[in-house]
Amino acid sequence: MKIAIGMTTAGLVKSQTTACLIAMLKALKYEYVFLLKEGPNQPLNREVIAEVALSQGCTHLFFLDSDMHFPPESLNILLGHDKDVIGANYHQRQLPLITTVKMDAEKKKTIAADYPNGVFPCNAVASGFMLINTKVFAKLEKPWFHVGTLNGELEGHDYRFCRLVREAGFNVWCDLNIPIKHIGDYLY
Repeated sequence: MKIAIGMTTAGLVKSQTTACLIAMLKALKYEYVFLLKEGPNQPLNREVIAEVALSQGCTHLFFLDSDMHFPPESLNILLGHDKDVIGANYHQRQLPLITTVKMDAEKKKTIAADYPNGVFPCNAVASGFMLINTKVFAKLEKPWFHVGTLNGELEGHDYRFCRLVREAGFNVWCDLNIPIKHIGDYLY
């Protein structure tokens, strides 16, 4: 197993993210490459990182945004689930707190009962903390990461990616057990 750890940035990486990344790399049980792409166009940055990960023979791509706070074992935990696409629940950097996980409204009501271990299928997870099995890319048309519209509404590049993944027959999962925080004025 070879993991690409891809980070996009507009030029700054939070010091807490750097500390978490170092601890995660020390705990990581697999070979890895770190891919950093700087620039203002986040979807394009993700596209470039994915292409480089594939060209280097990586089995998995882990996207990590430059403003995340997470435990050292987070990536090992996600890899242990052996899912096509999996992420963790974290909040947008705003109040009131809004989750980045997208689900069918009816499913939200039964998560605790249906998935007591905290791992469940969902419509989408945000790409700021997302693990992708690279076999998924072979079934998707490019561009993989692109902002678009769906039913007349703006669709972010990460949610569009997850929709394409599901339409290609793969599943998107979320692990509620990993305590991820989004770094802003405080930890969201």
